Amino acid sequence: MVWGPWEKREMNPRERIAAVLNRQPVDRLPVDLWHTPEVGAALRARTGASDDLDLYRRLGLDKLVWVF
Repeated sequence: MVWGPWEKREMNPRERIAAVLNRQPVDRLPVDLWHTPEVGAALRARTGASDDLDLYRRLGLDKLVWVF
């Protein structure tokens, strides 16, 4: 989606990543996180997240999830 500089709104992760891939303006750069299982467990414990997807939502990440 393209909008003018006068419009201030937050994009959702899907819009943000699609815009970057299409070389369109974004509200901020997409952010992803790669971590070891130990770091993931510590972050889940610290944030109270129930699983990895819940953790990514709580941290406000634009996580790219690969499905094989």
